Amino acid sequence: MDLTWVQLGSLFMLLGVLLGTLGTNTLKLKASKEALTNFKTGIFYHLLHSLALFLVYFLSTIYVDPNIQYAGLFFITGILLYSGALYLYAITDFFPLRIIEHIGIFFFLLGWFFLLHSDLRMIV
Repeated sequence: MDLTWVQLGSLFMLLGVLLGTLGTNTLKLKASKEALTNFKTGIFYHLLHSLALFLVYFLSTIYVDPNIQYAGLFFITGILLYSGALYLYAITDFFPLRIIEHIGIFFFLLGWFFLLHSDLRMIV
């Protein structure tokens, strides 16, 4: 199945909204304030970088540069590692997940770095 950046962005937005509504409401009842804050931070970065996938799609239709594609892959990896670690940490309070969170931040930064250094000359 060949997913485009629009489909991936839509999928990650759907998952972010779903996790945000279900998780936040569930954690309000059962978890500490810190856990809820961590979870909301994960949701914020999840949704923000899901929107960045739409930017990747838009730029990839105008410009030909593999760095744009790499940026999208790094954003997805960042969502999975950073937001995923925050979700799991909020639920389990397992501290070593914080290390994975920092690795996820690195992937977000790589994504923006690759967009910054992409060759944005028109295809025309």
